[in-house]
Parts: sequence; C-alpha cells; structure tokens
Amino acid sequence: MPATVLGAVLALASALVWGSGDFVGGQASRRAQSMHVLIAGGSAGLILLVILAAVWQEGIPDAQSIGFGALAGLTGLLGLALLYYGLSRGAASVVAPVSTVVAQAIPVMYVALGKGLPATSQLIGFALAACGSILVSRGAAPGAVASR
Repeated sequence: MPATVLGAVLALASALVWGSGDFVGGQASRRAQSMHVLIAGGSAGLILLVILAAVWQEGIPDAQSIGFGALAGLTGLLGLALLYYGLSRGAASVVAPVSTVVAQAIPVMYVALGKGLPATSQLIGFALAACGSILVSRGAAPGAVASR
C-alpha cells in the first residue's frame, strides 16, 4: 500500500476513533458520573497499552520519558474531564468543536514558538477552524426558530 494511501487510511481511522470516543464518552457521562467514565476509559486504555507493550516487547522508558508521559497524561485527563463535563451538560454541538480547536492550537503554538510559524496554508486552516468554533459556540439568536 502506498504511503499516501496508508496515511489517509490511518488519518480516517484516527478521526473515527476520536469522534466515536467523544460521542460515547459524552453519552456515558450523561448516564454516569464523569469521573467514573474517565476511570473506566483510562483503565481500558492502560490495560491495552500493557498488553501491546508486552506483545511488541517494548523496553521500560527512561525517567525523563516517564515524567513527560505522566505530565501529558495528567493534562490529557484534565482536558478529557472538562470535555465530558461539557458534554454531560448537553452542549455537545459547542463543546466538541471548541475543545478540538483548543486541543490542536496548544501544540501548534508550542511548535510555532520553538521552530517558527507553520506554512501559510496551515495558518489559514487554523484561522478557519477557530472561526468555525466561534460561530458554533455563539449558538442561535434568542427567539430564533431552528431550521434544517
């Protein structure tokens, strides 16, 4: 399989997994406490990680990698907790796109500060995504009638 096709397939699979994870997590957080949903999801992910590491015979990472991984895990947990909280409140059409843009903006800003700005076409894409999130988060005007 050519690398470009494989990249597209993996990108679509990633989008499907993340999107379904947001949807299922939001639905679960409406039925159960968000903390229980986070613990269940995190436990399932940790079990899968340990199994795959054993199958592929991965070595134990160094202390710095463990520290960065723990920091990333904690910030990811905080972000996911806030996402599930927002989804449990019923504002999925606002919470999901805004959290996606913010989650993508943070690493982009980090790289921009360390290595320079992305290409112009990428900056345009980021600006359009931010505008879309702003428009979605505004919602309908008071008293407006919803239409298809």
